[in-house]
Amino acid sequence: MNERELSPTRIIAIIILGSAFVCGLVTYLLILESCFFLNYVEERSFNALDLEIPSDLFPAGANVTPIHRPSESQGAFESASMSFFWQLGNRLAGYDVWRFRKEEEASRTFLAESGGSFYNENIYDFYNSSIADEFAVGCGFRRHFGYKCNMAARYEEYVVNLHSIIDREMTLEMFNEAVIFIDEQMVHHLYEE
Repeated sequence: MNERELSPTRIIAIIILGSAFVCGLVTYLLILESCFFLNYVEERSFNALDLEIPSDLFPAGANVTPIHRPSESQGAFESASMSFFWQLGNRLAGYDVWRFRKEEEASRTFLAESGGSFYNENIYDFYNSSIADEFAVGCGFRRHFGYKCNMAARYEEYVVNLHSIIDREMTLEMFNEAVIFIDEQMVHHLYEE
């Protein structure tokens, strides 16, 4: 047999080694993509727990659950939550913040939290952010909950959601003031520090 001719055993060995090399390379690239580039967003000097909102934006005497990490994070790698209760706990407002590794993930959560057609009444001239990448605010009657307003906003990789029952104690004006505070706070943390 000529030295230039490859035996069937050598051909099979080359195919197996070539396949193993390609599989190894693909596996390495997948691991590199999922681990090394896992954090697509820049480092920040603050985290979600720093985005607390003051209780004086809500009805006087409201009980406040201090900002904390919620048990469900919507797939975010940072999250924070606060709750406000008044009228012996019969009325509620909630505030949530999520930080995602990719803006696309944040955008999907924004769409889910914005409420779509649930909050399509625009009876009040709410503040409208010129800074947020995506922003929605509206109100509507929710069965079993009454009249409720919702604000969702995406600021780069962050999504913020504020929702509240509206009544004599928590007015549309108070809700709007909370929306303005949140927007100004995000501007301060993201663009002024």
